[in-house]
Amino acid sequence: MQAIEEVEDGVLVDILVSTGASSFSINSYNQWRKRIKITVRSPPKKGKANQEIIQEFTSLTQHEVKIVSGIKSREKTIKIYGMTKNDLSQIINNL
Repeated sequence: MQAIEEVEDGVLVDILVSTGASSFSINSYNQWRKRIKITVRSPPKKGKANQEIIQEFTSLTQHEVKIVSGIKSREKTIKIYGMTKNDLSQIINNL
């Protein structure tokens, strides 16, 4: 999966966000955009969707999460500190 890249202090994850869903979920891998598709409950206003993404990924991985690019875009890159690509892949596959 090309959406996850291991870097020195964690992993970078390319995501494609859809807002207004009934719950947060990690749906599938978009082959064309090479991003993991996720849905969030919050609207994309005043950073609410971004906050939900950070909270959900922090809760899921138990590691610090930061949005490093795409703050105002549906296509974002998040950084999860202190994880390996294998650790994250295993968490996603268990969902």
